[in-house]
Amino acid sequence: MNRYLHLTVCVEEVQRNTFSISSVTSKLLFCLVKDADDEDLPPAGGTRCQGYYDVMGQWDPPFNCNAGVFLYCCGTCFYRFCCQFRQQRLDQTICSNYDSPIWANTGNGRRTPA
Repeated sequence: MNRYLHLTVCVEEVQRNTFSISSVTSKLLFCLVKDADDEDLPPAGGTRCQGYYDVMGQWDPPFNCNAGVFLYCCGTCFYRFCCQFRQQRLDQTICSNYDSPIWANTGNGRRTPA
């Protein structure tokens, strides 16, 4: 569950089930602390860098980031690698280089005589 959805669900639950200001405050703080704790946990088994076309138009296959402390897919859309820190991870949903670039489709190279 993403962070925004998690907090929204938590706030809705607090609104439905509490009456006093002090209990609302304490429960909302609990939601924020719990969310921060979940965010800091390393992913079990690491993460996966999706396959992509690099800047040269070559397909780089997907790979898992699960070696030691290198558990996160990092880098840029066109150059990916595994890194140690969650804050440096790449949001792969913003990348658009999953299909072969048009400029890389050069055909078979044959010319028809005029």
